[in-house]
Amino acid sequence: MRLCNGDTFLHMTLCSNQPSLEYIVKLIFSLKMTKLLNLKNNQMRTILHLAIINDSPKLVSFLVSKGCNPMEEDDEGNNAVHYAVICQSCIEPLLDAVKSNGVSCDINAYNNEKQSPLHLAVIYESVESAATLLRHGASVHARDSCGRTPLHLAA
Repeated sequence: MRLCNGDTFLHMTLCSNQPSLEYIVKLIFSLKMTKLLNLKNNQMRTILHLAIINDSPKLVSFLVSKGCNPMEEDDEGNNAVHYAVICQSCIEPLLDAVKSNGVSCDINAYNNEKQSPLHLAVIYESVESAATLLRHGASVHARDSCGRTPLHLAA
């Protein structure tokens, strides 16, 4: 069952800051129904995207550990790493959770504008996010749709 904006009960529970979300996610995980965790609303956002947007770093780590896919893209091609660059408190917990849970994540993935997360970190002047991405292996050689690298944008 979805609302007119495509939100599921998980999206609604997260956005209303209900403490029951963790219990629901644990139940879904225990029932091996983790694909429910990656359902998207009309903007193609998952609950992991919304946890990052809502600046919930502990929830981000928890969701990744229970099966939320950080590579799911929204309608603009942004994945969880793209979102976490803007919300600096979530970038380190996200990348740590990906690593510690053995989750596949391309830190250099492009969005629809052919921007990598490092491009966005430079555009948003997020020095902390850029440093974190570089520590985790982001490429300074990735080129956007105009051929610019993150270094070009920083100059």
